[in-house]
Amino acid sequence: MDKPEIHRRDFIKYTGIALALAELVDENWISLDEALWMTDFLMHENARKLYLSTERKAELERINWKEINRYHSSNS
Repeated sequence: MDKPEIHRRDFIKYTGIALALAELVDENWISLDEALWMTDFLMHENARKLYLSTERKAELERINWKEINRYHSSNS
């Protein structure tokens, strides 16, 4: 199975989040369960809220995707 491509900046971001949360757990500031919840929120839920907001959905629905696909197909 192919792995999705991870860009360098994403790798750095995810590594930084993991290291910060691991340190908080190691120093007993938060529990492992809290760190796992924070990981899901920071890496997934935050993006869902940002990119799937009502306003964002409305913007995406206004885009003429057929025209964009036709443009990209003709310029490939």
